[in-house]
Amino acid sequence: MHRLLLLCFFILLSVASFSQRFYGGVLAGFNGSQVEGDRYSGYNKPGVVGGVWAQTDVSDKLFWGMELKYNQKGSRKYQNPKKNDYNEFVYRLDYVDLPVLAGYKYNEAVSFFGGLSFGVLLHKYEAFNGDPSPSISDSNLHNWELGMLAGAKVDFDRIVERSWAKNFVFDMRFQYSALSTYGKISPFFLHTYAQRQFNNLISMALFYRIDF
Repeated sequence: MHRLLLLCFFILLSVASFSQRFYGGVLAGFNGSQVEGDRYSGYNKPGVVGGVWAQTDVSDKLFWGMELKYNQKGSRKYQNPKKNDYNEFVYRLDYVDLPVLAGYKYNEAVSFFGGLSFGVLLHKYEAFNGDPSPSISDSNLHNWELGMLAGAKVDFDRIVERSWAKNFVFDMRFQYSALSTYGKISPFFLHTYAQRQFNNLISMALFYRIDF
């Protein structure tokens, strides 16, 4: 299915190339993530994100874009000896994501955006106190995800006043599963997360821009 995502990205890229202005590049950054419904809270699971992106201007203020990226999600619980808690838990979920987004340019340096992201699960791992758990391998974990996202972009040279920073954009976003990734497929706005899980992450990345 990840090949299908790659095909979709190049189809969208071809559509964007017919617009008046098309630009893109590479991106890299990191995530802080948690999983709603696994009984552990806090953005304690670090992960990396990296890939490629493309964007086109619809008008002076509006744009749309897409990305194809490797995205590490999941959750983690650390030991807390001060509370006599020596249990440790790690839950790793590695995806290939294809976000499609639309944005508004607030000014020359700042933009806001939102969109949807379709992901394919590449790898899964769960361990309690260092021992791998087989529970994640059952059929309750879906091999795909539909997510929703919102965030902001800032020209990096406004943050770091260096000449090399002019081709970089700092991107910070919040992403949440629109449909459950575990258990019965349900929308995110359900009042109970019993037997359901939703990816929840904050992502920060640098986008390197190349004009075409």
